[in-house]
Amino acid sequence: MQINGKKVIVVGGASGMGRASAELLAERGASVAILDREASDGKDVAASLTGGRGLFYPADVTDF
Repeated sequence: MQINGKKVIVVGGASGMGRASAELLAERGASVAILDREASDGKDVAASLTGGRGLFYPADVTDF
């Protein structure tokens, strides 16, 4: 699957499997929007992404 240049949203991207997914997608050239309740962790992950672009948006989708 071609990821380079794609835009993706990762819910729960500040830790665990979400973080690992965000990192892998960015390494492959995707622009990654990270959604999570943990603002400080989410901002840190977005800033640390390499290869693509990372943005953080605070969001709680628990009751979605």
